[in-house]
This record gives sequence, C-alpha cells and structure tokens, in this order.
Amino acid sequence: MRGEEHVLISVLGAGLMILPVLPGTDLLELVVIFMGVIIGSLAPDADIANAAIMHGFRNSKRLNFGLRGSTVLFLPYFGYIVRYLIYYPVSAVIWILSLGRVKPKHRGFLHSFFGGVITTLLLLLYIGLAAIWLNCFNTVFLLMFGSGFFAGYMMHLLEDSCTKCGVAWVYPFSKKRLCGEVVPWNKREYRPFVFCLLIVAVIAVIVLAGCSLPVPGGIFVMVPVAFFALWAVFFLLSGVHVA
Repeated sequence: MRGEEHVLISVLGAGLMILPVLPGTDLLELVVIFMGVIIGSLAPDADIANAAIMHGFRNSKRLNFGLRGSTVLFLPYFGYIVRYLIYYPVSAVIWILSLGRVKPKHRGFLHSFFGGVITTLLLLLYIGLAAIWLNCFNTVFLLMFGSGFFAGYMMHLLEDSCTKCGVAWVYPFSKKRLCGEVVPWNKREYRPFVFCLLIVAVIAVIVLAGCSLPVPGGIFVMVPVAFFALWAVFFLLSGVHVA
C-alpha cells in the first residue's frame, strides 16, 4: 500500500485499540505512542529507496497536511536507522546462516513477524543508548514508543497482506504468503478508503455508546472484538488467501 494509507489505517487502528485507556493517558504519552505507530507503520519499507520513511510524503497528494518539510526532516532519521543499522546487518547474518540461500529482498525480512520483533528490539536498544548518552532516558516513554512502533509495524504487515504481493509472515522459515487482491497504485482501488471509514464509524459508535452498551466487560471487551472483526471484514473484502 501507499505510505499514506499505511499511516492512516495504522493510526486509526491504534486509536481504536487505545480507547479503553484513553481517559488515563496524558497528551505527551499519546504523542509518544502515536509517534511510534506512525514510524512503525512505515518501517517495513525502509529497504526501498523511495519509501515514505526515507523522504516523508513529499510526493503524496493525499497526505501532507502542510507537513512536507517536517516529514522530510523527521522520518529519514528512523528510516536510515532501520535500513543501515538493522536491515543490512540482520540480512547479512541470515544470508551467512543460510549459506547464501536467503538473500536480502523487499518484502523479505522486514516484512515478517520475526523482522518486526527484531526491528523493534534493536530500535529500542539504539534509542535507549542514545537517551542514556544524552542523559534523558525514560523507561515509560521508551516502552510506550516501542509498543506503538510494534503495533504500527504489525498493522503494516496486515495491510500488505491484503495486496497482491502479500506478506510471508514467518520468513525466512517459510515463503508461504498471505495475499489479497488490493492494488495499491490503482486510482480506482477503494478498499483501503472504505476500511478507514469503517474504523472511524466503529470508533464513533464506541465513543458515543461507551459503557452503556450491555456488553460484559464494557469497552475493554468491545474494543478488541471490534478490532479483530474489522480486520476480518477487510481480509474478506480483499480476498486474502494463502499462496
């Protein structure tokens, strides 16, 4: 999918999931979490030169909000960390351990659950070391950023699982992919936009109805059920299958 579609769907999905704890979360914590979500939603594409995380949304007509300059300055810091300090070194290790059979490629290591876990842990390590060096280390904020980053990363993989290229979730252990029928660069492709509208509608219903709905556990049950139901619908609309 396009970078802006990854960001929109991931931010809306994270917004839905955070509803149960939203009243007890302050603004700075929300900023840290959603910063992680945005960066994580773009991180799996750091292995390609024209990825949004490498240059921002300067070529996007759908998502810039007047932030073209700031996104160009903000995102590449993380893009280069993921590409040069995580993707290349880990890909080299995989290549050596596989005796050259598993070569670096787009939608390979970074587009896998294994890649998401390793990327998140290494990125937090680098950020933590930098924060210690700058004498501004904060465990809570680091964990919040990491949680947001991993959530955005996993939603990127879910989103790409709906496209024709698909995602090999357990790469490099298996090349089996979850693939769909979404064509990201087709101007007539409506499904990502419809999915965004569905998420917004569900968030609105939950916010307006809240705990007044007769559901055991209230909003803490409604939110995860709604989240997984929405993804099931999107997978169905996208014709996701194993290939």
